[in-house]
Amino acid sequence: MKYVLIALSVFIAGTANAQTCIIIYVSGKTITAGADRKYQQTLANTDVTTGKQQKSRSVYYGKKIFTSKNGYWAFSGADYYDTIHAICKEVISGKGSLAQIVKRFEKRLEANTVKKAMHDLFLISDEKQKARFKGNFAEVAFFKFDGNNYKCYRMTISMPGIFNGNERLRLETDSIVAGSRTLGVFVLGHSTAFGNNIHPEKWSDPAGTIRKLIRQQAEYTPDDVSAASDVIRITKEKFTWVTSQK
Repeated sequence: MKYVLIALSVFIAGTANAQTCIIIYVSGKTITAGADRKYQQTLANTDVTTGKQQKSRSVYYGKKIFTSKNGYWAFSGADYYDTIHAICKEVISGKGSLAQIVKRFEKRLEANTVKKAMHDLFLISDEKQKARFKGNFAEVAFFKFDGNNYKCYRMTISMPGIFNGNERLRLETDSIVAGSRTLGVFVLGHSTAFGNNIHPEKWSDPAGTIRKLIRQQAEYTPDDVSAASDVIRITKEKFTWVTSQK
């Protein structure tokens, strides 16, 4: 699925499946992205005595927006021992445009090792998680100033199930290409608290607005989203982590 932005258009996309809230604002002058700091991990271990699986759940805090010499990326959703995370780090470390990075990412998802990892993730998940994976189990966004525009590509990965012993992964790609009169916003993860009130064309302070929206979402889904957030501002030349102004 691809969307093309033209004069004065605004694009907003969001899902409400993942244990996170990431907002990426793309304009003709800069990219401002923010993410909450909370993420959870569930691991399954087999009891050596009974042979039964035991699940342990832990809550961690850390950055969800990552930087490299060739761009920036954010990850939302489920993973299996950082399989997708490692692929993101690998594909963006090489040279090339965002389109080339996305192609490398798509190619790496076809590897048997990735399918095996997602197969194992599916097996240890409960029925609620399996049902959610069919619609969306992970989202990845790559973004930077690319060519003559600020751009962001978002890949939504779904996993309908295991068929004949193999995993099927489905990938949809959306893009924002901002110019002097175009802008857009991607929301990865939770966005249920926002309603239809996001109007990025009116944002005079993108960093402040992103922090406000994340706090709002944290009040709505406190188990999955933290009120604390990290915000990055990206220009042609550099990036800056934006200090919270309270």
